[in-house]
Amino acid sequence: MGATVRPASVRPALRRLAWWTLPVLLFIAAWQVWDAIEAGRVERAIGPVRSGGGLAREAQAPSTDNAARYYAAAAMAAVGRTRETRVQMAPGEPVQDVLKVVRDAMSQGSDAPAPVLEAASRQVQSDDVVFELLRRGGALPFEGFAAGTEFNYRFSGLYEVGRSAALRTLELIRRGDGDAAARALVDRAQLLRAFDQSQGLTASASKAALVRDMATDVGILVGASPSDDSLRDLSRALEGVYASDEFEHGIRAEILRRDEVLRRMLSTRGPIAVIVLRPLVRHQFVEQLQTMKYALEKAQLPWPDRIRELNQMPIQRPFLPAVLRLFGFWNAPELTARAAEGVADWRCAKLAIEVELFRRERGRMPQTLEELARRDGSEEVSDPFTGRSLRYSASGEEFVIYSVGRNLQDESGALIPKIPPGRAPNTVSRPDVGVRVPARRSKH
Repeated sequence: MGATVRPASVRPALRRLAWWTLPVLLFIAAWQVWDAIEAGRVERAIGPVRSGGGLAREAQAPSTDNAARYYAAAAMAAVGRTRETRVQMAPGEPVQDVLKVVRDAMSQGSDAPAPVLEAASRQVQSDDVVFELLRRGGALPFEGFAAGTEFNYRFSGLYEVGRSAALRTLELIRRGDGDAAARALVDRAQLLRAFDQSQGLTASASKAALVRDMATDVGILVGASPSDDSLRDLSRALEGVYASDEFEHGIRAEILRRDEVLRRMLSTRGPIAVIVLRPLVRHQFVEQLQTMKYALEKAQLPWPDRIRELNQMPIQRPFLPAVLRLFGFWNAPELTARAAEGVADWRCAKLAIEVELFRRERGRMPQTLEELARRDGSEEVSDPFTGRSLRYSASGEEFVIYSVGRNLQDESGALIPKIPPGRAPNTVSRPDVGVRVPARRSKH
């Protein structure tokens, strides 16, 4: 008897497999088409920014006789040292930032408590190498950092260099050496070249913070009566701190930086989650690009028009936060306010020097800022937040020059914010923005 032959079941199995795999293949194909569409959108959006120019420094090959190598070495030395940046004066009392306590006290014409001054002196003494590198860099032209030498702690390191140099400036003023303090401020002004607009908004924010500190220290220095020549040298060094189109170039550089980050993320070596979600990531990037390109256009307006326009922009947060942590979110109003504060601090610092030189030449204080030579109607006496003149108030030889700041309220030159309990100092805006020249430590 023969065996019973069963009908073949291969074809139904293949049909079932096809029914399962066909939707998956169609989905993959559609996903690839979407990815190609988004890639085209990215290229169309980023093309005009790439061709916009204004960032020529990045394409230059720095010479060996360049300040960048000294600044890079100073940054490495700064981050490689143990720093006594905070002090607790008694058990149970809050831990305070040494530099802030010293600066706040001296800007009011007094001295910080002894434990804070001792900690400041120890830090200054330990940073001789940093100051020497800063001095050598300041004597050379800055042509940008060489391509391929970037390190992720460069800006944090340079920021620490600026903080250390600030402590040294204040220490020299306390010792009565106003001319040496002025030279230290010149070196700090030169260091700001390393935070140029071609590095994007991270560098721009760090630069604005250092300019704020420098402006305060300029006021303290003027009260220490350095020589006329030292003040003029410092005034010349401050001239090149900000360019009129710096904020615009900073936004352009930030767009190009984010484009570079995106390309690295979408490479075959990027995170697997990003590769899988490639069209979503590109779509998110295009949304950010449209917002940033609008900001780039408005950044070409004069102050304060750019503030008014950019304040109307919504804060854009990524809808893929876990994937796009490197992008962060684009908070145009906050970034614009920081840039405007930096410009206001810078203008006030330069004017403070001019007011002091005017006092020495004429034997009296100017009644208005417009009384200074060649300042009538100049943009350099205008408040970037209002477009009107910066505020100026004098009492004897003490004076304050200030902007009303982001709240647009004149608070009589109150430059130090009151920090509510539990709030971090960097989360509280200053009432007004500018420079106060306190009681003089010595007579000229």
